Amino acid sequence: MLREHAEQQTWYEQLKEFEFQDVNAAVNDYISVNNRRPAPADIVNGARRHKSSRRMESNYRSERLVHCPYCNDKGLIVTTSPKGIVTGKPCTYCSKGRENYPWDFHTKEEQEEILKEEERRGLHPPRHPYEAPKEFYMEYVYGL
Repeated sequence: MLREHAEQQTWYEQLKEFEFQDVNAAVNDYISVNNRRPAPADIVNGARRHKSSRRMESNYRSERLVHCPYCNDKGLIVTTSPKGIVTGKPCTYCSKGRENYPWDFHTKEEQEEILKEEERRGLHPPRHPYEAPKEFYMEYVYGL
């Protein structure tokens, strides 16, 4: 298609800022829709469109996508027991556990103050939640 050097130079100058994959996708799109010879502007517009829609590739080897390997930045460490029981506890290794589950990080006195404040506002917080003995917990979760 490009037999003259001046024509080749024009196309090169117009497309040199784009990566091959963007130009190739633009050419393929153009060919599938049109039956006339493309102008450089037709391919440049398509290459810009593909460049803007393409996400930057991440270098997964050098970039940490998750900061906390224990909770995957969710704040909750989820474990599955040998019996298949799924349990979760707030993460103490990062700040997400404290942000998402602050109750577990309060002292007994602070928890009592929070409960009194809720009662003063007319709410009915659970005062004495049931806690199973350690033996029950071990039997339920681990079958021991």
